[in-house]
Amino acid sequence: MEKGKFTDPIIGQCHYTSFYITNQLYGGYSAKCAKGSISVEYEDAGKVVDLAEKNQMDIYLAGDAWIEVGRTGWGEKVTPTEAKKLLEELKHIRGF
Repeated sequence: MEKGKFTDPIIGQCHYTSFYITNQLYGGYSAKCAKGSISVEYEDAGKVVDLAEKNQMDIYLAGDAWIEVGRTGWGEKVTPTEAKKLLEELKHIRGF
């Protein structure tokens, strides 16, 4: 299977279009498929980062939480490696 692609049993061949994390807890992703599209919300942020890393794709920071770690958030794009560091920083600041 090519990078960023997977097969859903109902909507066929798919490819990831974007990944995002909103805070230390949640994120999501979207994909376009042969017979529709997928949008996943409220997924564990760590799982989102791992999935983006596996597929060699960047991640968008969404929301105001990222201001707490010196980032702008709201559309700022980071690598999975950067996202892991930011998640750890945010967890530390917020006492997780």
